[in-house]
Amino acid sequence: MKTNAEHESSEGAPLELRPEPECLYPSVDLNGNFTFRFGSPGDRYYLDGQGIHAGDLLEMQLDDGAWQHVRYEYTWNPNGQTLEVILHFQEDRGIRLPVNGRFRWPR
Repeated sequence: MKTNAEHESSEGAPLELRPEPECLYPSVDLNGNFTFRFGSPGDRYYLDGQGIHAGDLLEMQLDDGAWQHVRYEYTWNPNGQTLEVILHFQEDRGIRLPVNGRFRWPR
């Protein structure tokens, strides 16, 4: 019988957005000074309980069931206070994070 982690890695799972735990992290104040402060640096997407970072490679399940390698990138939208995730298939081709996308770590 498969464990939850084994099932998610073979069948894929949606990405989970949750706040990062509090830590000492770098920031820039209103005057442009680089400082460190204690708190949560914001939200991060997770897959199988592991935080996803810009540049990480993932596999995304396509509509036909095949798996496609994608590079995870994001930008912070300060106006909407949200992360905008872009999944790159090639250097010049990417898509926004699909709402019902299923992902797994590369094998």
